[in-house]
Amino acid sequence: MASTKTEIEHRHPDVMISYSRVNQNFMRKLKDSFIESGLHVWVDEIGLEAGSEFLNKIGQAIVDAKVFLIILSKNSATSKYCRDELALAYISNKPIIPIFIEDKNDILAAFDFGMKLTLAAMEWISMIDSLQYDQQLKKILATINTFVGDSLVSETHINPEKGQNRLLNRQISKNTSKVLFNKQEERDLIKTGQKFIQFLKDYYQTADTIPWTLFEQKFYEINGPDLEKLCSFDNEAWLLGILYRELEVFEGNENVSKQNLLEFTDNKIDAFWENVEEQAVQSYAMREVFNMDSSVRIPAIMNLSKINSPAVLEALSDLLTDSDPNIRSVAAISLGRLGAQNNRRITKRLTNLLNDTDRLVREAGCLALGHIKAQSAVHKLVKLWRNDTISHVREAAQCALKRIGGEEAEKALHITKVLTEEIRALTTKNDVNPTTTTILSN
Repeated sequence: MASTKTEIEHRHPDVMISYSRVNQNFMRKLKDSFIESGLHVWVDEIGLEAGSEFLNKIGQAIVDAKVFLIILSKNSATSKYCRDELALAYISNKPIIPIFIEDKNDILAAFDFGMKLTLAAMEWISMIDSLQYDQQLKKILATINTFVGDSLVSETHINPEKGQNRLLNRQISKNTSKVLFNKQEERDLIKTGQKFIQFLKDYYQTADTIPWTLFEQKFYEINGPDLEKLCSFDNEAWLLGILYRELEVFEGNENVSKQNLLEFTDNKIDAFWENVEEQAVQSYAMREVFNMDSSVRIPAIMNLSKINSPAVLEALSDLLTDSDPNIRSVAAISLGRLGAQNNRRITKRLTNLLNDTDRLVREAGCLALGHIKAQSAVHKLVKLWRNDTISHVREAAQCALKRIGGEEAEKALHITKVLTEEIRALTTKNDVNPTTTTILSN
């Protein structure tokens, strides 16, 4: 039975459409087709001039929608807003349906590296040929139907066979023939990737650790020429930065241990590159969403409870080491909102923020540690409370200690309070005595 208009208006959207305003005519045609099929569609037709409040509604729609559909064109490929919306859909673990309305190679050429990685493993549905519109529409509706339920799609428009025409997001199904490379580039990259994996296997035959300097040298030496066809040198360095973090290489002991590599690859060294790609996409998406100029940052933070997962927690934790202090601050605040208790890795990284050179990062770190009631951070919080030169940071540390509670925190608060009162009393006494002496001498 078809849903009534009132029922559709009050339920979460089945589909959220992301598009460039240049492609508005096609978007409206597709939206009307979806509505005729009984789907509840959310799409921004007001425009960005509506302001930040409406941007928040866009982000909310992405989080609430059952399916995220992006209309790919050269314009949407370079749109900051489409990029942000795709990233939020990714970290919200939404089924993502990419459809393209212009030449695929032109779109790929317009992508930044992160969008290429995000969409590489997904099947794209072509809507270029207007004569094939109805046929391709059936394919899109069949895909949507796998997520929203058969009852919501009119049988007069589609009668799919189960298991066919299924386009599922990264969590369920991947397109094994990636659109990111041409065949020769793909063969070259696979070949060099296997070479690097073999280097790792051979080295670990006789050693338990590889010096990071050697790992980095071989990464560029073996992978460099073919990897450069895919990304710039800066992006190669970004990938290495991700590996440095994920393989838990620490300053002072810069080695890649065999144990850490096995953990990174789930004990399958042959899957090294698949894990690199997954981590890269996750890092790109999280940074895109939580960047200070992101159009979806506020709704993402407000909906953290909905998108909360171990993967999101880890990704937020990774942002605590980002080069941008604003991103470090937002990540700390977000982790505090999620209440990531009993996670030693996150607690350790948040505690490290107390030594940050940026005062907002230190303040955010304090508040986050208070929210997760991190007993292990009490000693450093006390030190910060007593010694930081910025009053707001000291107040945040004190607030954190009060929230954490416990014997150690309460004792530190009491001792510091008593000492502060003693010092103030002495200061007041010293201020009064000179005046008293002057009066008496007169």
